[in-house]
Amino acid sequence: MEETSVFIGEKLLRIEAENGIFELKVNEVYLWQYVRYYCLTKILEEVTGIETINKPNRLELNSAAKKNMIKEWIKKQQFLVHKKDMLVLNHPRRVKEGNYYKCYVTDTILDNLDYSYYVYENKYNGTHLIPVKTKNLRYVNIDVIKKFRKYDEQKDNKFLKDFIVKIVSVFEQGLGVMFSRQLKDFLFSYIKSTFHNMFYYRIWAEIVLTLVRPRVLIVTVGYNPFIQVMVAQAKKHKIPTVELEHGRIGDTHIAYNYVYRGRIEAFADYMFVYGDYEKVIPRYPVDKDHVKAVGYPELEKKSAYYLGKKRKRKQKIITFISGPEDGKVVSKYAINLRKNNRLKNVRMIYKLHPSEYGEWKKWYPDLVNSELEIVSENTHDIYYYIGNSDYIVGISSTVLFEAVEFNARVFIIKEKDYRKAEVLCQYNMASFIRNESELEERVVSDHMEKPQVDKGSFFKKDSVENIKRELKEIISS
Repeated sequence: MEETSVFIGEKLLRIEAENGIFELKVNEVYLWQYVRYYCLTKILEEVTGIETINKPNRLELNSAAKKNMIKEWIKKQQFLVHKKDMLVLNHPRRVKEGNYYKCYVTDTILDNLDYSYYVYENKYNGTHLIPVKTKNLRYVNIDVIKKFRKYDEQKDNKFLKDFIVKIVSVFEQGLGVMFSRQLKDFLFSYIKSTFHNMFYYRIWAEIVLTLVRPRVLIVTVGYNPFIQVMVAQAKKHKIPTVELEHGRIGDTHIAYNYVYRGRIEAFADYMFVYGDYEKVIPRYPVDKDHVKAVGYPELEKKSAYYLGKKRKRKQKIITFISGPEDGKVVSKYAINLRKNNRLKNVRMIYKLHPSEYGEWKKWYPDLVNSELEIVSENTHDIYYYIGNSDYIVGISSTVLFEAVEFNARVFIIKEKDYRKAEVLCQYNMASFIRNESELEERVVSDHMEKPQVDKGSFFKKDSVENIKRELKEIISS
């Protein structure tokens, strides 16, 4: 049933649109807007049988790192701020570049803007990666609010219970299934905790928005409830809100596709996307003229660097792209190909997704002694690997799209959620493979000529200038 995930996902969008759950309120909050992504994702997993590794990892810090972290925390106090032009909530998944950890979504943009700003960052995997070069960086700490304000969790429990019962009933009837006890427990726990935390998020948002008084709010990962509360509160202050695309969207990403056409207060006013394809194809809950194709500054910068760099080719390099949804299939391909004598002179790299770093040995025990090069930490950004690779192999990752910008040959394994990336094959930017021997033959017989394709639909050029122009128009209006 795994290959039906696109069909089931579309059905979920219709069910939520046709059954009034967007209009349900809990204490004047349109709660479904804030919990829909993670709830729909879990429902999709159970109904389709897709196994997803989606457990938070915590980075273990040594004593020296902990001491440095405390120093950084003191320096980056969240409320020691004043008025700035922009407030930026960045993507905390930093990667190592030289001696520093970089936010690949916002740093390149901010380095080229003429506006004043503060950047706020949540923890990722339990900590903040340091050192960083990001200017005017502050660390989010909601626990401070909880020490001074207490939410009466009993007050709205009846309304929450009624809301959750309604949600379960709507989707069970719409799908014609009965949810497992495990799924029901997750939905109850997640919705309840999110609603309670929103009380503290709103207080935090009001403090920061009042202190900074930004002319625009810029966010990433817009389906995070904390980000959504910030967006909704900014709108109350009549502050325009912009979300930066941080990964592929398409027409299957639940967070960015809506059949429902009512008002969504938790979604940013503007979407800045990579190219014309994702300007037109996804069904965002905003006006079409508020979706701007601007490009991707970090990708544009890195692809220019690696394409201009002459690599002395000693051997072919394959990089396998793992991920929580894809890892079991991709790892099987990689392990078996590593054993193949015809490919013994080919260098093979297995790039884990950051969410897999912590416990990959438990999830993929066969990788441990596979003789593959396992990448299990952010020593280099992803562009280091795809910029030095001849072949990129995966199923649905954003990296498959980005690899095209580096003129790498892209192979999509036709299993699980391959439809999320199949548009690359339609544009002759990638090829499907259906088994390991097919990939083996393609690598052995390939004469290394790079594909010549029109990539403009996916990544618009002159991205920094595009973003500067669009922001200027939004701020001045």
